[in-house]
Amino acid sequence: MSDQNPEFERVRYNVLFEALSDAAFHAVKGKLKERRYRPNEIIIEEGTDGEELLLIVSGRVKISKTMRDGTEYLLALLHDGDFVGELDLIDGRTRSARVTALDDTIILSLHKSHFELLLHSSQPFAIRLLTVLSVRLRALIHHFASETERKALEARIELSKREHLIEATKKLNSTLDLEMLLQIILDIALDMVHGDRGTVYLFDERKGEFWAKVAKGLEGNERVKIHLGMGQGIAGYVGATGDTINIPDAYLDPRFSPDVDKSTGYRTKSILCMPMRNNDGKII
Repeated sequence: MSDQNPEFERVRYNVLFEALSDAAFHAVKGKLKERRYRPNEIIIEEGTDGEELLLIVSGRVKISKTMRDGTEYLLALLHDGDFVGELDLIDGRTRSARVTALDDTIILSLHKSHFELLLHSSQPFAIRLLTVLSVRLRALIHHFASETERKALEARIELSKREHLIEATKKLNSTLDLEMLLQIILDIALDMVHGDRGTVYLFDERKGEFWAKVAKGLEGNERVKIHLGMGQGIAGYVGATGDTINIPDAYLDPRFSPDVDKSTGYRTKSILCMPMRNNDGKII
């Protein structure tokens, strides 16, 4: 490889070569071979034999592991100035993960025999390699701990949802009274989304309007009269379209009507509104 090659100039600053003397690097430079990869092209396939250390000159690569169920688990993202493939050269085992180019990527490869020679002849190189591997191990432990904590939280949330659904089923089966049933539905919904106010509207097909049947959190006035025409306000829009609407700031949405807030003195912040359907799929 020529000293004038720009890839050669860049690889001199690879994280592995920071502690390498110019003389030691000069001995290695002629052993490097250039390779180029397109986006999404596989650089290393899991399960293959490792024969080279790969030094990333430009571009980004991802390291991923394919799980038993076929899902891909992201292990790391590496950028220019980094390297990959060192573990397979150290322990002599097959590649344990897949490496894929994310961008147009230029890599310089160093054969296993030259890597081992450098490892035994240069103490600074060996120390630098151990330092980088230590940092990567710490990062992987942190990532694993964070993922474990996240999955545990997801499991607790899912368990809580199932417990709520079981309890909700028991309550729904406890009565045949329509008004009481709607109140139970509203209570369960507010509890599950941590809402402080809610209303259940029923559709009057003859008049073509929605009216509040049961409500909760309206400053003690549980039977406030609210009537909405088809398409009017958030509830009327949901009733007309069948969409589920999630609005983080009600007063910034043009579909929101502040009339009810004016009559109750309540300031609506966020809104979650969804349709209820009968067994035939008709919005009620």
